[in-house]
Amino acid sequence: MFIPNKFITSKLWWSQFPFHLRLITKIRFFASFGAGGVIYLTSLIFNNIGLSATEIGLGFTISAIIGTLTRIVTGNYLNKTGKIQNPLVISSFISIAAGFCLIISKDIYFYILGQAFIGAAAGIYWPTAEFVVPYFCQPIDTRKAYALVRTSEALGIFLGVFIGGFMNNFIYLKSIFFNDIFCMLSIIFLILRNKKSIKKTLEKSQKKALDEVKIYQKRWNKNTTIIVLSVILITTALA
Repeated sequence: MFIPNKFITSKLWWSQFPFHLRLITKIRFFASFGAGGVIYLTSLIFNNIGLSATEIGLGFTISAIIGTLTRIVTGNYLNKTGKIQNPLVISSFISIAAGFCLIISKDIYFYILGQAFIGAAAGIYWPTAEFVVPYFCQPIDTRKAYALVRTSEALGIFLGVFIGGFMNNFIYLKSIFFNDIFCMLSIIFLILRNKKSIKKTLEKSQKKALDEVKIYQKRWNKNTTIIVLSVILITTALA
């Protein structure tokens, strides 16, 4: 009896998705893998080195405020230009800067600066990562595309926290920031390596979607209010 090779089966399953959807899935995995440990373990690390709960909370508050402002600016930029390469690369560099600040931090000043950079990087990254999925998924249904990318994010966060916790305990207390820097460099490499094809695919997909947008842009979806309130509730609950 012939038993299919699991690797070949997995490769065939992965190949069913468009190239650029696979690309953004990899990018979102690396982003979540790097951010997973940073988001969930940073407070523990800086509590261990002597920062108070108030100081740690202040860092998260500043990060949230800056993240909100950069989300607004990034959303406006994406609406006007439709370009995703620059925001993804910029957010990666800012996240790298945040990592270095938090690695060298021994007091509240560099900690606050690092958290401010994290907020800015997240505010630029998340709208861009969500914005691009419908343009990269064609001809795959958007529901399948979002299921794929968000599953990769869930896996990335799990591994980021699990491996990051192990590294912090047995290798170096701030290992998660080195891991985040590595992940951001991987994202920059993927973007620059595929810069031309990304631009071409975006232009083609956006041109095709323009007529559909014009049809619905004057209509107020009856569920829009519920969706907006739900997003606000979900995204602010953790903070």
